[in-house]
Amino acid sequence: MAKRNLSFFFFLLLLILPVRAADEARSLNERCDMRIYGEHADTLLDGNLLSHSKLHYGTELTLSCSELIGGLYLEFSQHPGSWTLQCGEKTIECGGKGFLHEYISDLNAYSLTLHFHGEGILANVYALSPGEKPDWVQDWQESWDKADVLLLPTHSDDDTLFFGGIVPWCIDKGARVQVAYLISHDDEPFRRNELLNGLWVSGLRNYPVLGEYEDTGADEDMPIGRYAELGISYQEMLNRTVGLYRRFKPQVVICHDSNGEYGHGAHKLYWKLATDAVSSAGDSSVDSDSAIRYGVWIPPKLYVHLRQERGIVIDLDEPLRSFNYKTGYELSQKAFECHESQYSYFAWYFWGAPTADKLQQYSSREYGLYYSAVGDDTTGKSFFDNLTLYDAVVVEAKAESEAVPEERPVATEAPAEAAPAPEADNSRLLEIQNEQRSLRTAILGLTALVLLLILLLIRLKAKGRKDS
Repeated sequence: MAKRNLSFFFFLLLLILPVRAADEARSLNERCDMRIYGEHADTLLDGNLLSHSKLHYGTELTLSCSELIGGLYLEFSQHPGSWTLQCGEKTIECGGKGFLHEYISDLNAYSLTLHFHGEGILANVYALSPGEKPDWVQDWQESWDKADVLLLPTHSDDDTLFFGGIVPWCIDKGARVQVAYLISHDDEPFRRNELLNGLWVSGLRNYPVLGEYEDTGADEDMPIGRYAELGISYQEMLNRTVGLYRRFKPQVVICHDSNGEYGHGAHKLYWKLATDAVSSAGDSSVDSDSAIRYGVWIPPKLYVHLRQERGIVIDLDEPLRSFNYKTGYELSQKAFECHESQYSYFAWYFWGAPTADKLQQYSSREYGLYYSAVGDDTTGKSFFDNLTLYDAVVVEAKAESEAVPEERPVATEAPAEAAPAPEADNSRLLEIQNEQRSLRTAILGLTALVLLLILLLIRLKAKGRKDS
């Protein structure tokens, strides 16, 4: 009987080990010490975006912990360029992609040294125990080469307000979503961190294009003259927008209301840039550099927020399978909570609206088709009528054992009859993998529990025989 019990213990241990290995990593910051040039810098471990440290060439940070550090997660408000991480005898080159939020895994050390080679702002550092990356840790992928949707918010919170819910809604439909902002927020760099946090909650995983321009013209009709005073011409800004169209080759562009929603001049300006770029993007003499690098491209469809002509209404109260059946509107509310600096100013947007269909002003559900090279919409409920999503093209090509079709030529005229595209596979590979991993972990845990109960019953039975 003792040998049988021992065998059960070993078998149980083998089952439990993979469950423990799949445990989620946790923050070790309370057990860590951070120093810059030997001086305490523990404010970098407090999770506060405002208690940051400025970095310069040669800045050296040391991080030590009483527990084993499995991973490191950093939040920069201004990127310092390339930097190196010393982990024992191993040197890791970091910062090459320019992501403000960066995650490094598989470290397994008690002490780390970070060497910076340029100026920047570091807001937060998180030391993580060994284990699976937690959902709140952002491991960004590079921007898309080709995007089904190019969303053009002006400021760091506009994507969660006036376009709130659109990002997860499009992702759930199988679309590749690329976001590109206008304003840089150089004067409030922590808003870039809020921006990334909000997008991550919204389900975006491909890094956005951050803005380049100063925030100005809130009370102006359109601040073209103000930017000219700053040495930035309208043509320069138009070239940038044209370059975005050519770089990402979007099938759908979504931009601000022509009235700037609540009248913001910079919103109006980005609307004008987006609409003017449609007619300029096919002209190789406009921003010839991007024409040479990417080729010319006119997006087949452009939607304007709140436009009544050829209007559509997106159902942001639809449960989204890719997001555990949360709605796009629910996700937009959670994403806006990440914009702590703006919350008290714009929380009114959600007041009195438990669902998206109850929004009173500037509803993020309503858009109008400003331009189409593929005919009028057929359903009035989707951005993707008469289009085939890029990933659907790839799946279709693989199914037929053919190569991916050559790049579509620039769309200039609407076909006489545009047939609706076949419905794309809405499930995302990452979500499927996560679901499978969770299911395996649950099955293993349940199996271990059942075997433990069996073992206890055997022991009790053996004890009963002995007592009798």
